[in-house]
Amino acid sequence: MKKFSLSVLMVGLLLVLATVDFNGTRVSANNTVQNETKRWVVIFHQPSSIPAGGRESVAAAGGTVTAELPEIGVLAATSSNPDFATEIAKNQKVDEVTEDIEMQFIPTAEQMHAQAVDPAANVEARDRTRRVLRKKSVRPGLGERLVRKLLRNSL
Repeated sequence: MKKFSLSVLMVGLLLVLATVDFNGTRVSANNTVQNETKRWVVIFHQPSSIPAGGRESVAAAGGTVTAELPEIGVLAATSSNPDFATEIAKNQKVDEVTEDIEMQFIPTAEQMHAQAVDPAANVEARDRTRRVLRKKSVRPGLGERLVRKLLRNSL
């Protein structure tokens, strides 16, 4: 049952992070903060709902609730209060509070140093393979027959 609760919690957090449009902190090239509003995820001890006073405790700590996941006891919030995490963590109903940071999981083409593929080179390689396979001097084995069939079907 504990694994199921943790799984539901993780899925819920991913949904919050993926679907909510936050006004996040932006850092310039020299690491100076341009906008001090941060995004936060507040997880309560009570896993099946938001406890009474949960939304108010976010407001009291200087935050604004931006999303709710009562099924797993989670609130998403924004705050420009630099002590928001410390303030909200004082609430006995709060299990954990963490900053919601933005991460890029899929690298861009530039990050992967991707290069364009030359279609003409692929055609030349395919034709070269076909010429080799067309030689009648040796009876084709199973592997060669499969390759020929795949090449015929790829046209």
